Amino acid sequence: DELRQLRVQEIFITGVRTELSILATAFDAVNHGFRVNVPTSCVASSDEIAAAAALQLIRSNLRQHSADEGSGLLRLGT
Repeated sequence: DELRQLRVQEIFITGVRTELSILATAFDAVNHGFRVNVPTSCVASSDEIAAAAALQLIRSNLRQHSADEGSGLLRLGT
């Protein structure tokens, strides 16, 4: 609600634990109608395989906008 009150429409998700918090936050944000950006060079994990799988889930299941693989930026949402 606070983001809506601030009229936020688009967010950037960065951080660690790509396979947990980044993935969950991306799904949640898209489900709440936000445009989501995940700069892949700004996420990390101690488990590279799980992180790659999470980014693939984001690419394949949440892509409603575009994914600019060349720039390493996943753009999601409406």
